Amino acid sequence: MSNLFFSIKKEIESKGYEIIGHDFDRPWGGFLLINESQSEKFINQFISEDIDKIDGRVSPKILIVNQNSRLSWQYHHRRKEIWKVYKNVVGVIRSSSDKENEMHIHKEGDLIKFDKEERHRLVGLSKPGIVAEIWIHTDIENPSDEERFQMQVNILDEKIKMRNAMKSILNTDQYEKWKKIEKQKERKKRKHSKMKKEKK
Repeated sequence: MSNLFFSIKKEIESKGYEIIGHDFDRPWGGFLLINESQSEKFINQFISEDIDKIDGRVSPKILIVNQNSRLSWQYHHRRKEIWKVYKNVVGVIRSSSDKENEMHIHKEGDLIKFDKEERHRLVGLSKPGIVAEIWIHTDIENPSDEERFQMQVNILDEKIKMRNAMKSILNTDQYEKWKKIEKQKERKKRKHSKMKKEKK
């Protein structure tokens, strides 16, 4: 299966997308995490050109579910989700309660929308299923743990880009001074954040 994961990764990258993270070790398969700055392009290409502009982050992903495997029975308090089947055929189970309903089969090109708190499960059938996914946040001011993690990944990615850019335009002494200033800023920021928490 790893060959499939890496071939899909290569295919998505060949379309001009920057993959900022991936996990191919889930029991059901894995996913590719796309750079948030490419969300509009991702939505138009992989979801639908007819979707209205979405405010906030959409956390674009490509899900790869192994054949005869399934994701957990899940729901989300603070977001809706939209899936579109990119390759092969998948099963989807959904329910407004904890009771699992009958599985429905979805083919390539099918668009599937889930409301906030709607239970759902993705199922791989005789072939691995490839699905494009976006989130629509219903409570932007109160992100989930998953969303916080992704924000941290994006912040780290931007920091690395900035360091590489500064390293290419500064000489060694200037770069070391710039790093020292950035560390001082980071310490002040952490101290300020700690003080705010203590006041609450």
